[in-house]
Amino acid sequence: MFNKKAKQTKTNLRAGTLISLVVIFATAWLAFNRQYVADYVAVSTFSPTESILSIEDKVDMTDRGVFLFRATQPQVIAADQFNESCQRRETNNPILGCFTGDRIFIYDIDNQDLTGIKEVTAAHEMLHVAWERLSQADRSKLDVLLRQAYEKLATDELKVRIGYYERNEPTEIVNELHSILATEFRDLGPELDEYYSKYFVDRLAVVAQHERYSGVFNGLVEKASSLQKQLETRKIQLESKTTSYEAAVANLSAAIQVFNGRAARGEFSSMSSFYSERSALVAQSNQLESERQSILTLVDEYNTMLADYQQTASQIDKLNQSIDSVKGPAAAPEVD
Repeated sequence: MFNKKAKQTKTNLRAGTLISLVVIFATAWLAFNRQYVADYVAVSTFSPTESILSIEDKVDMTDRGVFLFRATQPQVIAADQFNESCQRRETNNPILGCFTGDRIFIYDIDNQDLTGIKEVTAAHEMLHVAWERLSQADRSKLDVLLRQAYEKLATDELKVRIGYYERNEPTEIVNELHSILATEFRDLGPELDEYYSKYFVDRLAVVAQHERYSGVFNGLVEKASSLQKQLETRKIQLESKTTSYEAAVANLSAAIQVFNGRAARGEFSSMSSFYSERSALVAQSNQLESERQSILTLVDEYNTMLADYQQTASQIDKLNQSIDSVKGPAAAPEVD
């Protein structure tokens, strides 16, 4: 009887020890995987809208990318709600989305010329989530790779954007490069390409969407810049021609007065000399008329070009307004 009780006690002790070890290991696992558990719960309780499902389909994220995206329970929202959720730091720098308070918010831009802009914004913000989940060792390794890629690929426009973060969030520069370079630039090098393959089935498809809508902006800006230069050149030509024409008209007018005075006083020695000088004045007058018509043609061309420039500028303004949640419609961008 004593032996049976002893054995039972030992069994109970072993079972208790095992349970304690399981509890300890479970507690330790939860401690080290707290973020994953929180993300898992958030994903499990999230019902994506049609807008979110469409974004996921067009971005073609990996399972890991979709998981991180849904972990923020993302929303595509209209201007009023977006402005409450995403605070811009500079008045003239509209934002298209933000990752704040563990949530992703995307401005609901309604402009067919900018198809793909919400998708690229979503990919950009998802990568902010990915960055936040990285270990310090992984961030340090990426810091080197991203800065090297930036030095190689930096455009004037990108330098301006990074300048914004240098002024407002200097500690987040590499975080921003982590999102910007992946969604907007093609040749990042094999190491970064391999890294980003964890989040995208085809990263270049995302870049292509960015190129498509940014090409609309860039095309209009380049056209406006070209027209502006042409207008400046035409204006100088017109001013020069008009000045010369007015001086020639004044000289001809004075010459005609002299001619008429001489004729009235009978100072011509013969009719042939009279008609000879008269023909010369008529020829000058005809030449000036031709010059006047040339100037009018230049004026018409200038006005046509000016109208084209104004229309292009208006298109640029409408595009800028459509991505600006403050200036845009109140009811249903440098990405933060």
